[in-house]
Amino acid sequence: MTITILPGSTQTAQAAIRAILNDSPSAKAQAIYRNLSKVPDEFASNPRFRAVKGDIDGPSTIDLSGTDALFVITPPRFDGADTFECARTTAENAKTAIRKAGVKRVVYLSSIGAHCESGTGEILANHIPETILRDAAPEVVFIRCGYFMENWATAIPTVKSDSPFFFTTITPLEYELPMIAVKDIGQSAATQLLGTAPLSESPYIYELHGPRSYNSRDVQEAFQDAVGKAVW
Repeated sequence: MTITILPGSTQTAQAAIRAILNDSPSAKAQAIYRNLSKVPDEFASNPRFRAVKGDIDGPSTIDLSGTDALFVITPPRFDGADTFECARTTAENAKTAIRKAGVKRVVYLSSIGAHCESGTGEILANHIPETILRDAAPEVVFIRCGYFMENWATAIPTVKSDSPFFFTTITPLEYELPMIAVKDIGQSAATQLLGTAPLSESPYIYELHGPRSYNSRDVQEAFQDAVGKAVW
């Protein structure tokens, strides 16, 4: 069984690759990279892993031949391009490659709230690919994830400063929302990609989050426990 990750450079992609290689002694993982220098040594040295040069922005470079299951991720944009238009283009490129190769199962990394057509801000960049990929293959899975816990890592420099503080966009401060760690997302994606039982429906959609919701005050307390002093 060959599982392809498109693209392979994001944190979630790496978590999924790691889980695939750990969970199945026979499955092969193949990841597509725009820049092959980004391939981690831990993967490059594994005989069941293969790195392939390709670009989700360039449909002619995406070759999914021999792929049994595909994990698709909408890559983040740092070039100032229109996020929603890029999400549409990359999803259409992926769909074209999926159908050309006859991939049986597609798993798409989405977000809670992706079912909404408007009013969700950046989450619309997940709604758009869902509408495009929902019939891309015979079996399609949408994983609607909660807020990534790793997003809080950007606060580490200010939390470790002489006057610890952090910024939050989640308000009111007592507002709780579902959160999930990248490692757990990768594990869940691997389970879906390695699955061989027919889906009960397609697209098969589920929300993924941890055992409880958290708010900004919870994060503040966690940071305070970590540094041993007050964090504002």
